[in-house]
Amino acid sequence: MVIFQHNLIFVDEPQLKDEMLDESFDSIFIIEKSPSYLQNRYVEYSEWTMLSGQNIRYHSTLPLLESISNFSWALEIKDIVSLCWESDKQEIYYVKGRYYNPKRLQFWIFHTFFPMILELEQVYNILHVGAVEVNGRAILLSAPSLGGKSTLTEYFLDRGHTLLSDDSLAIEKKRDIYYAIPSYPFSRPYRELESLGGYREDFADKPKPISAIFKLHRSKADSDIGIYMIKGIDKFKTLYLGRFIDFSSLKRDRYRYYSEMANSADMYHIDIPWDKRRLNEIYERITKKINSRDI
Repeated sequence: MVIFQHNLIFVDEPQLKDEMLDESFDSIFIIEKSPSYLQNRYVEYSEWTMLSGQNIRYHSTLPLLESISNFSWALEIKDIVSLCWESDKQEIYYVKGRYYNPKRLQFWIFHTFFPMILELEQVYNILHVGAVEVNGRAILLSAPSLGGKSTLTEYFLDRGHTLLSDDSLAIEKKRDIYYAIPSYPFSRPYRELESLGGYREDFADKPKPISAIFKLHRSKADSDIGIYMIKGIDKFKTLYLGRFIDFSSLKRDRYRYYSEMANSADMYHIDIPWDKRRLNEIYERITKKINSRDI
């Protein structure tokens, strides 16, 4: 399957194999390894932390993730699967835990591990946003977890808009234009843990220039739907707080990248009344704002 403009090929999982590959993209091979593969291999471990309802930690052969190329590292999802990145071979190895199954492998690679690889290898910058196509361009929906972006993304999709991302979006700059890179063709409006959600046929097949970013602000159910342009340092904060991961080795580059992007991207604050019956009003206000702009 094409994910973030790369072919991900599950060599040892027949039910996850996908013939819909694109020869113009690089391929990442995902290969099963025995448990002995991890023994005495990694010398640095992070503390356990919670992610998507599971205990996870990082492993590295170097001081934890201080280098971003030519090294191997791993993400361990306790009792489920360990995912190991080999940068020089462009391969992902996995070691099964006692509660492993192929769908969990797919979830953790698509949702978490591969976006981390792309960020750490400086292929793309990754934002934690929803994104859909409107008038041939991407609009980004930014909010904290449980802030409504997935529900609103799904509402756009149900009205015929094309999906770019339900959760993690890659950004690439080309000739002073910032593009949204399609992530993977799944959406999950109700955020079931360890589930990619439903498959979407209406998934973008190429990058789209970013038209605008909407920062969602939860408000009372009977509140007005206000849209205000974000300016100055608040534009940088919107981007930086929406970053996908927060490794110290990336901070300097991310400050610079998001500062530059803030200077060129149009951003809006929008008050979202917390009532699903008003989703059409919110949708109409956003599309009206996009249609009224000279883009």
